[in-house]
Amino acid sequence: VMALINKQKKTTEYDWFTFTFNQKEYLELRWPNRDTLFFCRYLSKLDLKNIDSCIEVCTWSGFIGQYLEHKFKQQWREDYHVTYNDINSESYTLFKTKIETRSNNNFISWDWAKAIQIKRRDLILCNPPYIPRKWSVEDNAYEGLELAQNILKNLDTALTPNGKLLINLSSLSMDIMEPIFEEMKKQWRSIQCVQWQKVPLKVLNTLNNE
Repeated sequence: VMALINKQKKTTEYDWFTFTFNQKEYLELRWPNRDTLFFCRYLSKLDLKNIDSCIEVCTWSGFIGQYLEHKFKQQWREDYHVTYNDINSESYTLFKTKIETRSNNNFISWDWAKAIQIKRRDLILCNPPYIPRKWSVEDNAYEGLELAQNILKNLDTALTPNGKLLINLSSLSMDIMEPIFEEMKKQWRSIQCVQWQKVPLKVLNTLNNE
């Protein structure tokens, strides 16, 4: 079992979609994990009839965006467009090598704040860091909850009138995220927990800022 876990080249299969990732080629990226497939489980049920444009923020390996493209094709949609966004150069290299089609997708390597403001989209996907981490902004704004908080605060100019944001969060973050949700409700935004799952997270080192 340990030999399988430590294997550098892994293939993930989910809902007739197959993705092979070689960790040796992309040392700074992570392969699809439990939370990735948890995210895709909801996407598998999503009706894409009224969704034309989408952006995946913090794309990493691009698995979620690719899975969404897979679902578009399953629903016989050809008029969709998926934008992948990440500031990591390895993520861009992976996109150019394995994902780019030149017609239905593109990659934006700018900061997420600029990327989501280029145009309004029907769907924003984000599987961000979701465990609270002390002082994350000072040394790395892309750890802790900073990314999730800022995306939620900037939806007004990023989504179409009936647009949706799908984002993964942890119950450990609710003390920080709930005040933001309450402000959004005052603006008549609908907020739902569409699915949940108990997982044996080992987060003590993260919570201790280690």
